[in-house]
Amino acid sequence: MSFRKFAGWLSGITLALLLSLFFVRNAGWYHEIEKISYISIVFFVLLSIVIYFIAKSSGSSTNKNLLTQWIMILVFVKIFSGLVIIIAFDRIYHPESNLFVLPFFLAYLIYTALEVWILTKASKMAP
Repeated sequence: MSFRKFAGWLSGITLALLLSLFFVRNAGWYHEIEKISYISIVFFVLLSIVIYFIAKSSGSSTNKNLLTQWIMILVFVKIFSGLVIIIAFDRIYHPESNLFVLPFFLAYLIYTALEVWILTKASKMAP
């Protein structure tokens, strides 16, 4: 997959998430989710870019296990760093409810779908 196609999908998904935040900004609970929403989007955009380049380089490798090893590492990194973000946000901002977790997991699911698509394309590139 070309970087241009990847960037198009990443931009589209990110724009859709940002527009959804724009439309719920008048909701009474918006102030609780605003910061974590932006933090989540930035984190997952950066992680998706890293995953793209890892998948592109390891997908064309002659080592058939390299992509699988990277997938396992990335899953661990994503889960661990996600927990760190949620715990740190809770400790720093002391949100009134646990509602702040929803936008994080929504972004997690959406960007995970993009990640699976990228890695599936990369696995088909294998020599």
